[in-house]
Amino acid sequence: MTTEHESQLDELIALCLEAARLEVPIDREALLRRHTAHAGELAEFLAGHDGMRQLASPLNGCDDVDRLAPEDASTSPTLADTRPFSRPVDTDGCLRLGKYRLIRELGRGGMGVVYEAWQEGVNRPVAVKLMSSGPFASEEELRRFRTEAEAAASLSHPGLVPIYEVDVCDGRPFYSMEFIDGKNIAELVAAGALSCAKAAAIVADVADAVAFAHRRGVLHRDLKPANVLIDPTGRPRITDFGLAKRFEADAVQVPELVVEDTSNRERQRTEHSTGPRSTPVADAPGSSPLTRTGAILGTPSFMAPEQAAGLRVGPAADIYGLGAILYYLLTQRPPFKAATAVETLSLVIEGRLEPIRQCNTEADRDLAVIAETCLEKNPSDRYRTAADVAEDLRRYLADEPIRAGGMSLWGRLTRAVGQSRHVSHFRQWGRSIMAFGVVIFLGHLVMHLIGRAGVSDWWAFLPPRLTMFAVLIAILRWSRTGSLLPRDAVERLVWVVWTAYLLAFAAAGVVTAVTGREHSSVYPFASVLAGMAFFTLGCHVWGACYLVGGAFFVAAPLLALAPDYAVLGFGVLWGLALLALGLRYDRLNRTLPADDRS
Repeated sequence: MTTEHESQLDELIALCLEAARLEVPIDREALLRRHTAHAGELAEFLAGHDGMRQLASPLNGCDDVDRLAPEDASTSPTLADTRPFSRPVDTDGCLRLGKYRLIRELGRGGMGVVYEAWQEGVNRPVAVKLMSSGPFASEEELRRFRTEAEAAASLSHPGLVPIYEVDVCDGRPFYSMEFIDGKNIAELVAAGALSCAKAAAIVADVADAVAFAHRRGVLHRDLKPANVLIDPTGRPRITDFGLAKRFEADAVQVPELVVEDTSNRERQRTEHSTGPRSTPVADAPGSSPLTRTGAILGTPSFMAPEQAAGLRVGPAADIYGLGAILYYLLTQRPPFKAATAVETLSLVIEGRLEPIRQCNTEADRDLAVIAETCLEKNPSDRYRTAADVAEDLRRYLADEPIRAGGMSLWGRLTRAVGQSRHVSHFRQWGRSIMAFGVVIFLGHLVMHLIGRAGVSDWWAFLPPRLTMFAVLIAILRWSRTGSLLPRDAVERLVWVVWTAYLLAFAAAGVVTAVTGREHSSVYPFASVLAGMAFFTLGCHVWGACYLVGGAFFVAAPLLALAPDYAVLGFGVLWGLALLALGLRYDRLNRTLPADDRS
């Protein structure tokens, strides 16, 4: 074995040990494939290391280990004591990365560690972002890291932190950027509340930078207070393009939201913020652990609803982020925050935003309107562009009337009717809903024809209705692979509404029978019940259900005036309502990529 071979093997083993200490997952097969010359020794080492960890597992809960850590922050380990990779060390204890001297760690993000550094040759302070997993990185991690560096490097704007160099040193991808000696917005707010004018000026400048990025075809997708630094001149600078994506590349929708709840794990570190500390930066307010591989891409408390729901995102997601930052500046809290990441995501998608002026009565009304317009659930209800946000904020600063908030009553009504919720959940129900509509219409047509033939109420209505319900249950079982019960809170409300409707309908039928009235007289009341059910679903499923509910309300007196055609009319209404609803969801499902359908 040559000295060079031993040196390389030692380096790889050191990296494995440090990865284990930092709990960075290692793709062992990829590692062995990449280093075939050392594959045998590495495999033997990893197997032995696993055995040692199992033998040592009873010691994992030993309290004495915690007492070895220094309680005084001034005696905390230096960068040289806890270096994350094996590299040459200067006499002053600083690590070296090529021409960069790494002075101290500034923070940790989802993919990398950011250091304050000194670039030799040009002699200037810089910030260096080094990929955490280094040679153990998966192809996806490498791709995301490259995307971040390339996206940031392609943009040159006073409101963005510029990239100086993108390179690889000893198999570890990194890039260097301008060192911003200042606080991020989260730290700024923690130090004290800002005036409305200051908050508006900050977000206006951030919106300018976002608008520039959008014109260059780049989405940030992770705008939050911790990712906006305030430089010594007071200008906000956007950093951390770790989730950046170009418009044309964002072409895949995710059908269902899958969330890894990491709320009890180690918190994500603030990405490139400075301060009088050399240890990893603790959570800034509003930060979140969910920007790491294997979890939702983004920060739940500041994430747009469509992003949280796993749908396609565009510039509107960054506009939401601008509103979330402004909301944070005005209220000192994120728009949505719950005990766990999963609960937070649920609030982002479905929760009601607490108005800014309820959180802070001193917040200016116009500025609150601007923020809340950015934070609309429906992307089409937000500002059209980030430049429009900046323009309205500057109109506010100039005491001119803002353009947001001028929606008429008609505008609010049409928006309510057009709103959709849980689209990703219900979009696969289209054909089943249309089948329900056909069966219900045919069932009532049969009841109408039998009744017109002079058959008694009992035989005209009860057997056909029971048959109709049996077919509906069979369709429901088939479309839901045998399950008749609701699977989650979204379905639970639908089940409760229609169960209540059926029970009320049955009760009305019993009352009709007991009082000796004709069975057809129950349908005007059933039309009112159906209208109430659809009206309730208007705020839960699709706003057009308000119109369907209204149609049933209008039909109720008409059915009472024409009892001979009440059964048929009721069946036609149901058939048309379910056909419209089913066609809409079927169309939505067919417009998605084939891989997104289950």
